[in-house]
Amino acid sequence: MNVLNNEKLPVPLIVLISIFGIIETASLVSEFGLLSTLKLRQLFLMVGAFWPPLISNDLIGIYSNQKYIMFITYAFIHGNFLHFLVNAVVLLSLGKMISYKLGNLITVLLFFVSSISGGLVFYFLSKSASPMIGASGAVFGFIGVWQYYDLSSRLSRKEPLQHFFFTIGALIIGNILIAFILNGGLAWEAHLGGFLMGFIFVPFLSLFRGTELNI
Repeated sequence: MNVLNNEKLPVPLIVLISIFGIIETASLVSEFGLLSTLKLRQLFLMVGAFWPPLISNDLIGIYSNQKYIMFITYAFIHGNFLHFLVNAVVLLSLGKMISYKLGNLITVLLFFVSSISGGLVFYFLSKSASPMIGASGAVFGFIGVWQYYDLSSRLSRKEPLQHFFFTIGALIIGNILIAFILNGGLAWEAHLGGFLMGFIFVPFLSLFRGTELNI
């Protein structure tokens, strides 16, 4: 893949991640009792998390159209600082490559459609009524684009595909291990939904704008 090492970080993506950081910082500050008795993390969960019962009308939203808006807002909320940090690092790392190839605005579009796809797949595959949070759906959307480019490059150059399948296998095993460590508390369904969206994103986009794949 022809990716420059001196690419600039995409500003719109930095803005999105900065919003994550502000929300997580405010949550941490409130947990340390620096905001009186205000518990911001719980408030953010109520307002922005992905609540499956809202879609089935088993739960009433606290504001209008929450069951639609949550497909975006859940990606901005994280369970702790490490959760935020890991997602931010991966988004910025892969976002540089994707922005270089597709442009800043398309990279941000990928973030949102991957989040929506992650929420949809989570809803249809998960039987959990618990709230789901985190930008992992968008992260795996970025990973999906990365893997699409990797596969396309190897096919065009007639290179072996072992590395591609090894990466896919490592992602699957990694999700299984993390789910085991977290005692099932991993939204792998959102990861799957984000990855699938990312993987088809570039060829789907090329149908509308004649995108040069630049592999």
